[in-house]
Amino acid sequence: MTGSKRKSGRSKLVHITYRCPSNKYSCNNKEINKVYLENYVVSMLERYILNPSALKKLAKLIEGQSKVSNEEDIKEQIHQELEETKKALKNVADAIASGLISDVLVAKLNDLEARKASLEEKLMNSQHECKDISIDTGFILAEYAAVKDSPSLPEYKTFISNFIDKIEVGKYTVNVTLKTGLDIFPELNTTYNVRRQEIYEYRKE
Repeated sequence: MTGSKRKSGRSKLVHITYRCPSNKYSCNNKEINKVYLENYVVSMLERYILNPSALKKLAKLIEGQSKVSNEEDIKEQIHQELEETKKALKNVADAIASGLISDVLVAKLNDLEARKASLEEKLMNSQHECKDISIDTGFILAEYAAVKDSPSLPEYKTFISNFIDKIEVGKYTVNVTLKTGLDIFPELNTTYNVRRQEIYEYRKE
């Protein structure tokens, strides 16, 4: 669906809605008031992201996910280096076993064995090498407070859009995907299925 603007009624009031772009498309969705929808989405942001309690929970979740991801990346890198070291170690050992012994090969063998032991120890302690990320929740809330009362400003629209992944308008419901992963872990984004009726009821509150 796309944005649509038109005047209707004797008063010629401007109505802004989301509607299907043309009759060429097979679409049975009814148009939905743009202002009502956007106001509802902002209320969702305030409920699920833009408040101290929700933001604190999201930050904790993201920081925990970051630690797990970092640990997995580090372990994968160490595993790869360890496998390469084991292969090199086997090649040198096989060469010595076949009679190609020399001071250079013995020194290489000792270096590789030391390298292997170091990597195995590093793998055991890899969790201590992870770097945690930190979310400045206070800064995010302060930014919102600065634009919250000026919804017509471009800065407001830009700020709000930073926390919305997509909005899909259906015949009876609207799927709203919020960036609860805060653009750090998109896999943590959350999609909410909202009935059209809820959107219009919220407008009456």
